[in-house]
Amino acid sequence: MDEYLREDPNVTAPIMSDSIYGIKCQNIENQEEGEKDIRKRRNIHAEEERTNIEELHALIKEQTEVITQK
Repeated sequence: MDEYLREDPNVTAPIMSDSIYGIKCQNIENQEEGEKDIRKRRNIHAEEERTNIEELHALIKEQTEVITQK
């Protein structure tokens, strides 16, 4: 019976506080997951920047050594 009533667009039901609370909880969980994803992306980006900077420092050292040898 429940399935039939859900599929019929003419049937409406009042929103109960429990269903509102459930929606709010889902939204909060989704926000938290989104924030975690953003933090992960920031951390990955920061790590990539660090490795790029370290590589640049290494190249600069190599070039300075080559220049000072001449």
